[in-house]
Amino acid sequence: VVVGNAAHALHPVAGQGFNLALRDLVRLAQQVAAADVQRIGELPFLRDYLHQQDNDQRATIEFSHQLPNLFAQSNPVFSLGRNLGLLALDVMPGLKQRFVAQAAGLAPGNARGSEKRQRATP
Repeated sequence: VVVGNAAHALHPVAGQGFNLALRDLVRLAQQVAAADVQRIGELPFLRDYLHQQDNDQRATIEFSHQLPNLFAQSNPVFSLGRNLGLLALDVMPGLKQRFVAQAAGLAPGNARGSEKRQRATP
């Protein structure tokens, strides 16, 4: 199994390749722990793992590719929109929390987000 930046070409912004690798490994460990030992290593098992990680991987790849482009723009209208977006993150705690949760891998649907919810329930 190839994970993180070894499996995907991510821009090195904010260490997202490393973060994705950690989440990939958490998801793989969860799947191995729940699997029949005979299935581990079989193609269907690996496809299940890939399917479970697909949304997190796509979102992280898109984020890591778009963020540098966002700050490379010099158009004043674009800069105004970007600055308003950053201001919105600053003044809207809920929006900022969702943004940070996604970047840190704690958003619902990814491995660390699922693990956190599972531990929180008695």
